[in-house]
Amino acid sequence: MTRPRVLVLTTYYHPVLGGAETNAMQLACGLHRRGFPVQVVTKRVSRSLPVHEVVNDVPVTRLRPVGVRSAAGKWRFLPYAFGALIARRASYDAICCVDYRGIGIAAIAAGRLLRRPVLVQAETIGVLSCSSWNMTLQAKGINPDSRLVRLAKWPVRSIYKHANRFLCIAREIEAEALAEGVPREHVHYMPHAVDMERFRPATPDEKAAIRREVGWPSTGRSACRSAD
Repeated sequence: MTRPRVLVLTTYYHPVLGGAETNAMQLACGLHRRGFPVQVVTKRVSRSLPVHEVVNDVPVTRLRPVGVRSAAGKWRFLPYAFGALIARRASYDAICCVDYRGIGIAAIAAGRLLRRPVLVQAETIGVLSCSSWNMTLQAKGINPDSRLVRLAKWPVRSIYKHANRFLCIAREIEAEALAEGVPREHVHYMPHAVDMERFRPATPDEKAAIRREVGWPSTGRSACRSAD
């Protein structure tokens, strides 16, 4: 059976460290291990990083504009992401957009234009409702509940809701999607995966080695007691 070719779109990726970036890498690597042809398109955070690179056997393309990680970068990257999705249309069958604030607009627009399914995943609550804007607006002295702000949020919220599937890493994000009117069958609760080989209880031998390394007794529990 031929597996669909997946393009993972994420504003930031390796070597940038963060929850969204780690999750995007785990997703890309997991798809690759399961036999899905996968590629990553992301933003170039430094000119020292190559435009094209293979990371963990997955091809990665880094695009303009060059700049360090920032919230605004998610929006500045939007037109470049859209251009890349159109230019690479012959190389993928589905788009998976990780941390879709801003760039989700590019993914959904390209997906509808090219008739490709788009899966989006929020890393924080407030993306679909645009309530994540509120703190920034308040800091600038703008009422987030004003009619003008509601009008500005409306087209963004409307576009986001046209994604084919919503992958929710938390129940709060799932509830937000349903409250915004996304059909139940389009919303999937999918928490971040955990590498059970890396994050597991230590074996008895490993515990003993740690005790020797830090100078703890080989048996029993160490305790700190105050002098009488």
